Amino acid sequence: MMGGAPDTLQRVAAQCGAIAWTAAALFELEGRLAAGLSDDGAVAHLAEHSRHHGWHAGLVADLLPDSPALRGAAMVQPPAGWVAALELAGGAHGDAARLAALYRALVPRHGAAIAEVQASCVGPGDAAIARVLSIVMADVERDLVGGGAFVAAALVDPAAVAAAGDIVSALDLAFVNR
Repeated sequence: MMGGAPDTLQRVAAQCGAIAWTAAALFELEGRLAAGLSDDGAVAHLAEHSRHHGWHAGLVADLLPDSPALRGAAMVQPPAGWVAALELAGGAHGDAARLAALYRALVPRHGAAIAEVQASCVGPGDAAIARVLSIVMADVERDLVGGGAFVAAALVDPAAVAAAGDIVSALDLAFVNR
């Protein structure tokens, strides 16, 4: 509802700023995590997803208003819990834990935030936001499916399953304890 009341404009701008921040952070994290993976296919997959997130960060940031009352660039801020979660994910060891951190915890939360904003874009003034977020969401959904396959392939033994479960639990707690 970008065309609505000023408080709605500020809320949606803040949500879009958070999505832009998160996309940029995922771009960076995926690049770092890919360097430590042993599966070349997963490395290529993360490189592609990293590029998606980098592109998405720019697309969404370009939607932000820039006026004396509302500086869009100032709206690009980390959502609650994300800084701690990214720090935890960056320290994940092993393919299963790294991939699970992304595709079972972080990327789904990113997608949920996008879906929340999409649901609030109902008026004609929201068309640009709705269109950009539909492009972003299509990539996120496709990336999640492909990433899920790499997570499943990395779960090769009980230790890998435990590592994946541990990092996902730690990330969930980072968001709960924000």
